[in-house]
Amino acid sequence: MALAALARRLCIIHQKIVYPWAQRRLCLAALGFSFRCRRGRLVQNLIVHMGAPMPQLYSLTATEMRAALGAGETSARALVASALARVDAVNPRLNAIVQRCDEEALAQADAQDRAFAAGEVLGPMAGVPVTIKVITDQAGFATTNGLRLQQGLMATQDSPVVANLRRAGAIIIGRSNTPAFSLRWFTRNSLHGATINPRNPDLTPGGSSGGGSGCGGQRHGADWAWH
Repeated sequence: MALAALARRLCIIHQKIVYPWAQRRLCLAALGFSFRCRRGRLVQNLIVHMGAPMPQLYSLTATEMRAALGAGETSARALVASALARVDAVNPRLNAIVQRCDEEALAQADAQDRAFAAGEVLGPMAGVPVTIKVITDQAGFATTNGLRLQQGLMATQDSPVVANLRRAGAIIIGRSNTPAFSLRWFTRNSLHGATINPRNPDLTPGGSSGGGSGCGGQRHGADWAWH
């Protein structure tokens, strides 16, 4: 409590001395505290946001997402909804996600929120949105490998990597583009088309996981080249 009072006092001093005009207008401040234990010592970080926007949920790391969920600061649905909104915003330009799992993802998120409210212990990746490459079996979705000939090749069960992610609580929001058979350092194929580098369209987004590079969040893959 004493530290919080000191932080508020520092904010007031900052507003009145550094920004005199703040006395005549409303200045919003968000205070947050994060603690972590490092080498047996408690390290305290004071974070003062003077009117700055808080980070979008989709931009958090997997560790930060899971920590926020466990602390009750957010919900699995909010994490998934933020990631899906990000896909809606940028994917039409990037063509990174070629198959969506919105309904399944939101249903899984709601189930996790109910389990958390009931006091159940969630997995280490609970609430974390992820994408899976189209070369990987995911039950109920086509494992296209980027080929027109395989666009109807439906997987009847999850591959081990998908099964392990689900077991850990990760929530699959979509399937990401790859080059055919993942054998290129760029991401383009005859079925799903080309994926654009989100930072520079003149550069490759990487391969074979170029589709996982464009919409934020966590993704499955290993690459030869990155943007």
